[in-house]
Amino acid sequence: MITLWVEHKFSDMLPHHSKSPSYKFQALVDKHFKTQKTVSFYANHLCITSNYLGILCRKQYKMSALDFIQERVLLEAKRLLHSSDKSIKEVAFDLGFKSQTYFCYFFKAKTSLTPREYKTLLGS
Repeated sequence: MITLWVEHKFSDMLPHHSKSPSYKFQALVDKHFKTQKTVSFYANHLCITSNYLGILCRKQYKMSALDFIQERVLLEAKRLLHSSDKSIKEVAFDLGFKSQTYFCYFFKAKTSLTPREYKTLLGS
């Protein structure tokens, strides 16, 4: 019941409104995505539950909170692979991955390409 009430109460807030939880979540992700990849971190900072953050994200962004975080990480990975001279290992560590192997697994799961294939495809 509380979830439904909160969803109804905040349904008219736009994501660009600086006080909306969706906007605050997006701003937090932009600030911390390299070091924090868990939904609970962002939910705790917003003083809401992970479940409620998931509801907000599905309503506002049509994806889960975890998918939103991962999309931000992926966007930065693509940008770095495309426009920098950093090695794949350097990109992985810049994005907070503990190993190049895990970064490659994450990247391939999201794009169906390895980071090396992505760089080759772009001609970098």
